[in-house]
Amino acid sequence: MLHPPPDNKRDKTLPDPMVAAPAQALHALVLSLSHGLESLRRQLHEQHAAGEALRADLAAQTDANTALLGDTGALRSMLADLEAEAQAQREAIARMQVAVESHDAAGAELQARVTSIEAQLHALRDSLASVSLAAQSDTASVAAEPPAAAACAAIVMPPMRLNADAASLWDRLPNRVQSKIIDLAGDLTKIANGLMNPFETKMIENYRHMAIWIEAMECDWQGDLRSLPRMPAGFFEHAIRTRSMLVRLLELFHVIGTHLYAAALSSHWEDAITTDPLGRLEYAAAMSGRIDILRNLIETGKVARFDLYSIASALAGGNLEMFSWLVKNTRRKFPDFEIPAHLLDPSMHELLSDPPRSFGVISLRAKALICSASDFTKDALIYYCVADPVVLEILFRRFGSTIDFPTLNIELHNVQILEWAQSRGLTRDKDKVAVSIAQHSETAKVAQWACKHLGVVFEQEHLAFSCGNNNSAMTKWLLRQPGIIIDFQVIYKAADCFSLDCIDALIAHDPSVASKIVNAAISKSAIEMIKRRGVRVTPQELFEWLHARHPSGFTPIVLPSAIGFALQEEMHEVVAFLLKNVTTVDWDLVEARQMVEESNASRKFKKKLRLLIDKCAARRASSL
Repeated sequence: MLHPPPDNKRDKTLPDPMVAAPAQALHALVLSLSHGLESLRRQLHEQHAAGEALRADLAAQTDANTALLGDTGALRSMLADLEAEAQAQREAIARMQVAVESHDAAGAELQARVTSIEAQLHALRDSLASVSLAAQSDTASVAAEPPAAAACAAIVMPPMRLNADAASLWDRLPNRVQSKIIDLAGDLTKIANGLMNPFETKMIENYRHMAIWIEAMECDWQGDLRSLPRMPAGFFEHAIRTRSMLVRLLELFHVIGTHLYAAALSSHWEDAITTDPLGRLEYAAAMSGRIDILRNLIETGKVARFDLYSIASALAGGNLEMFSWLVKNTRRKFPDFEIPAHLLDPSMHELLSDPPRSFGVISLRAKALICSASDFTKDALIYYCVADPVVLEILFRRFGSTIDFPTLNIELHNVQILEWAQSRGLTRDKDKVAVSIAQHSETAKVAQWACKHLGVVFEQEHLAFSCGNNNSAMTKWLLRQPGIIIDFQVIYKAADCFSLDCIDALIAHDPSVASKIVNAAISKSAIEMIKRRGVRVTPQELFEWLHARHPSGFTPIVLPSAIGFALQEEMHEVVAFLLKNVTTVDWDLVEARQMVEESNASRKFKKKLRLLIDKCAARRASSL
């Protein structure tokens, strides 16, 4: 279909409907596309911002990963170190397991040896029991004979020594270990095995004698009691553990004291007593709490009446039942018998409610209950030696100010005595307290208690007191205190009194004082002091002990004074010992010859010394 040509003459100012519609649509499309493009731009900008944030996060994460990798490397290094250390620990544990197995084997060996020793000990005890039974049967068969003839023969047992197995084990120990064990061993062990120097045995103090005998009683020692040091003046019957030991003691002493008899009665071993007691039977029965024996003595008429000591012994032994029985029996049969009021005082009964172990202490308490003030003054040393706080309290309650307690020389050897003295106001003189502790204290705890609770101060002079009394416990403690040193006075006090334990303690604390102590000990004053103590020792024994125990003290400086002392006293054996054992190349023998010629010794003695010096010079020349 043909269309007519457009009329170009149409008025163009008027809108053409055919053209206006597409234009509007196109304009709307352009607007829409513009809005869409703007929206896309905004989305692109947002995406770009988000990308930048992601990029920043990625960079931070990268840095964190880098740091983590560094930490991981350090951890790997630490882990490697820990693994190496763990391996070392595993190897150490393996070595320790091997050592433990070795020690277990050694322990099993030692246990076997101990079992062997115990078997030998049981065999010896069985042998002793059989011998004791045989001796009792023999005694019973000759009961018609006099008491002295009825006593059975002494049972002599060899000292308990190390057997072959134990000796071989002992020999395998190093010398320093052996020396340490010997130092720690008790005196009884040293004596039984020949480890104590004879001179040291003679110089043992009385309190050590008591310790030796008490140890022998407590362990039922099967050795020869005659080989022990002399019997000390004191009480040890509370340490008896077996009937066989009681029998051996009775045979050893040949007399029966009240305390030993009381020990037999307390264990119902009265049939072991084959002779009349030295002490009175009623006293032993009162101490041991045997009412049956006291009743029998009254009923059979062997004892007409009990005295105050019997009544006091029952009270001192803490046996109120026996005490009441004795008081009742005495009042019924003897109305005129006066019993002191303090024996009936309940407070006194409470004080004595705890009985002591030793019958000797019971005896002392009984004496304190009935003695007069004058008797106390006369027998004061007995109470001081025991220093039982109950004895002192009895006397204090009875006599009070009648006895001048502040001036008494009470030995403050344990904390109980010190506490009692403080409770009674007897510790105001601090210096007196310090001196008593330095002389008599059994352990350093007493000194520590006095410092803490009493304000006692220990000074230089107290070290001399402890050395003069051979108190090694206090000497060792004082040497550790600031400001206290080993001075001239301490050295000569220990040497003059020849305090063996304190000499060892001083040299152990300061080895350089050995020569000074030796020089002070080998003097006339020291020998005279030993003689005054009633100890039978020779100067040669003194020199030999010093040289064996402390050879470092025999220096060339000391030797001339030792030779001079021997020359003055004309001690040939001492000079011979010195020239043979302790002279050194550093000391010129010409000086010795000169000392001999200038001395006032006899011509005969000088001649002997010249021969000794010549032999010493020849021996020295041959050794070069």
